[in-house]
Amino acid sequence: MTKHIKPEKYIKDRGQSLELQSCYMNTDWKETGKATILIVKKIPRTNYIIGSFQIDLWCLGIKQTSWGYGINEKKLANIFSKLGEGKPFAASSFSLCSQIIKEANKFGISNGLTTPDNFETSKYLIEENIENPIEIVFGKNGKPHYIKNEFNDNEQIISNLTKTLGADGFTIE
Repeated sequence: MTKHIKPEKYIKDRGQSLELQSCYMNTDWKETGKATILIVKKIPRTNYIIGSFQIDLWCLGIKQTSWGYGINEKKLANIFSKLGEGKPFAASSFSLCSQIIKEANKFGISNGLTTPDNFETSKYLIEENIENPIEIVFGKNGKPHYIKNEFNDNEQIISNLTKTLGADGFTIE
């Protein structure tokens, strides 16, 4: 009888040691303050595990993250095509992507915001020790800059920012 391990446990136990297949990110992340990162790791002899990260470098840190287990080639191609729609999306350095994710998490927390729950699993897909980190600028014009939208709880976010940073510690658009 084969013992099956739950995907979440597999990622937590083995995610960092799995072979990196590829890493992609939008190329305009510095200009837009938003990074979409996709990390693909190979499961030995079978399919792939993916980690997807939506990053707001101007204020929120990690906006959203998800992971997928047992992704086949066809589904992986479909994911790539959807992520790349309308965006300049290209292969990127695993080290840079990992650094952006880690620092974005710290930035969001320092602004009084919470990390998405599933980051507790997807964080095992990023690089643990980053060699030769670069300077990454968070915030806009020296302060966290929040852009309101219909998908966020704007009142809650502004309340958290105000409690943590003070009324003049951030800007709103």
